Amino acid sequence: MEQSALVLDGTSLTCSDVATAARGSVQVAVSEEGRQRARAAAQVAAYATARREVYGRTTGVGANRGLAVGSGDVAGHGLRLVRSHAGGGGPLIAAELSRAMLVVRANQIAAGGSGVDPGVLDALTDAVNRGLWVPVPVWGAIGTGDLTALAMTALCLLGEREWVPKPARPPYFSLASPDALAFISSNAATSRRWPRRCAGCWPVTPGQRRGSRIPTDTGRCRRFTGRPSTRSATPSRS
Repeated sequence: MEQSALVLDGTSLTCSDVATAARGSVQVAVSEEGRQRARAAAQVAAYATARREVYGRTTGVGANRGLAVGSGDVAGHGLRLVRSHAGGGGPLIAAELSRAMLVVRANQIAAGGSGVDPGVLDALTDAVNRGLWVPVPVWGAIGTGDLTALAMTALCLLGEREWVPKPARPPYFSLASPDALAFISSNAATSRRWPRRCAGCWPVTPGQRRGSRIPTDTGRCRRFTGRPSTRSATPSRS
């Protein structure tokens, strides 16, 4: 039987969609509109970078934000960035949760605004469709983004870390150095917890609490565009 398809457009993804895709019940694709938005965002990022210093693209990060990346160090800058943020610890999150993260990140990029090369969309959806996942440790990232989880994803895309299970032909994308920070600056790994709770029966990783389910009504479910939702999903007390 042919599987149905879930088309990511950056605007309409629901909790139920994420759970279904992460379980492998549908094939995932990206709409042309989503690709166009991602392409336009990448063009804006390139335009801005050519005319001024852009944090993380042409400069260091954190305490090194005032230091410009040297012309001979452009390629190494992004790779060092993802390597340095890929440290974590503890057991790995469940395979379904890792794939949910990939679905959410692809949809966020399709929403426009990240500035990441839209070519990465094919690699992300290919991994999901083949049942692959990123070995993400439970503990790692702090702050406003899931830096550790997305840095691990970037290293898998670059071929420095292995996808699970190890495929004969792993999904690969040569993530450009200036795109490194933009790619890992995302809440995609944290957001994947919402569809787990919506679905009610997703595996709970160590340190997470059962219960506190969010209603599965898609009208009340958070949509994964990378933008704040206009509606709230309130955990029940059951």
